[in-house]
Amino acid sequence: MTELLRANARGRVFAIGGGEDRDEECVILKKFADLAGGSKARIVVLTTATNVPEKSVVVYGKAFKRLKATSVDFIDVAQREDAMREEAVETVKKASGIFFTGGNQFPITSLMGGTKLQSAIFEAYENDVIVAGTSAGAAMMGSGMIIKGNKELNPRMGSVEMAAGSGLIGSCVVDTHFSQRGRHGRLLTAVAHFPQYLGFGIDENTAMLVKKNKVEVFGEGAVTTFDASQMTYSDIPYVEEGQSIALANIMINVLPNGYKYDLETRTMIPPKLTRAGSQAKGKAAEASETAIAASIDQSRISTSMGLRPPLFDLGAEQAVTQTIRSISARSSIKSPAFDVGGSILNSPSAATLTFMKTFNVVGTILGEMPYGSRFRQIFSKQLET
Repeated sequence: MTELLRANARGRVFAIGGGEDRDEECVILKKFADLAGGSKARIVVLTTATNVPEKSVVVYGKAFKRLKATSVDFIDVAQREDAMREEAVETVKKASGIFFTGGNQFPITSLMGGTKLQSAIFEAYENDVIVAGTSAGAAMMGSGMIIKGNKELNPRMGSVEMAAGSGLIGSCVVDTHFSQRGRHGRLLTAVAHFPQYLGFGIDENTAMLVKKNKVEVFGEGAVTTFDASQMTYSDIPYVEEGQSIALANIMINVLPNGYKYDLETRTMIPPKLTRAGSQAKGKAAEASETAIAASIDQSRISTSMGLRPPLFDLGAEQAVTQTIRSISARSSIKSPAFDVGGSILNSPSAATLTFMKTFNVVGTILGEMPYGSRFRQIFSKQLET
């Protein structure tokens, strides 16, 4: 635990679960580029993990230049002597952001461990240069490193092969492509063998920023943590190779975009949520308002032309129906019958409208709907007649 806090209190690490978007919005890569200085970023890409470094040069060169980085340099370490070259060391010393590509994590540690280049990278890290890696480039960041493991299996004795990692993130083991490749079992096996390590499973197109003993998650997936430090039971010493492992009381956290994790207390730090159970309203909620408004307007047009209106948003439909039934139950007043196969929002009967107006159904619903203001503006007009 002390090693974890000491190692992660210094620089910044940006670990990506692989599969990041490199052609369109590039949310994850843009976040890294911004952390490296934005338009002033001097990025160094290390292609040690991949067997096709020339492809990485094209892909990441194009991506980071499109993100307006000042410069993008590449270092390929195919032999240990490559990591001893002064030219490579000097290139790293000028960097504001260091990026490891994906591929195979083992060459990164075996070819670079103990070299001048590794020392230069750690010195840059100590000086607050952001160090990032994707897939294998993230998997090598922990003190421990999975180099081989069976996916889509429950935890089993000997189902993972471990080696020493780079230690950029202290006292942990990192797994990538986590949910997409069903790697929960192998990461659980890893932390069961080494309970002192905190396990991080990072989904694709998702990243975690480690800074000052805090982890912050970005992207479309999640980061899953396995904390075996308080594990109360394990039968690992008594099972044979390939047999299932019994484990008790491993702490699990699932951290989506915007969530944080405290490495000192090993607890989740959730963002502030709205009453609807979502984070502060952004583009997604605004899009919902627009879609609902369009649906209601389309319904009015269809009705005025004598056409059957399209089915309204199912979530709002259910909200109205459930609210009417709830009010009816509390007030002992029978609610109006609902048309079978019809839509209470698209073509409510006169009885339904009267009931809704009398018992302020819309007002009740608006307290629970994130797109309430626009819904009130349009739908309330039907209750005025």
